[in-house]
Amino acid sequence: METTWKYSATDCFAEPGLCLEAQCCPCITYGKMIALEDDPNLDSYNCCNCNCITFTLLLHFYLAPFLTLAQRGQIRKRYHIKGDGCSDCMCACCWGSCVMVQEVREIRARNDAIRDAAGPNAGGYQLQPQGMTYGQSQREQVPGQENGTMHANQYVDQIDVDRNVETTGGPATVGKQMV
Repeated sequence: METTWKYSATDCFAEPGLCLEAQCCPCITYGKMIALEDDPNLDSYNCCNCNCITFTLLLHFYLAPFLTLAQRGQIRKRYHIKGDGCSDCMCACCWGSCVMVQEVREIRARNDAIRDAAGPNAGGYQLQPQGMTYGQSQREQVPGQENGTMHANQYVDQIDVDRNVETTGGPATVGKQMV
């Protein structure tokens, strides 16, 4: 089922900060737009990234609208938005920064809708109030282990013991001499 854009390209002044960024530093807005698709919270986002640099280089040759055009098509395809290549081309070439603002806002809105529909417990690691706990270990105390520390050769020998316990199902003896 095809939908329409949630935001109009002419509504780019609704977020003045983003609009100013798109007018003055479109490469940063483009990089942010690409990063939002993979990282909705922009946790690992850096404003100077490969997409930003590519946009800047192509901007000097008047080819940057092609990146915006391609990205617009991908957004339409991903979110099943009505439109065609001709309208995408017209928007990318004539309203470059406004279109990027529209696309950033669209990606944010769609990601928020997906997250809200999935609910708070929809996958991912959920931090428990008591913190991370570990189950009871089946490892035996290794001779020579002081205060919970092991030397490298003792650790390797302990791994051999654990593997033997897992494969045979019973207690194992260490075949190597531990120092």
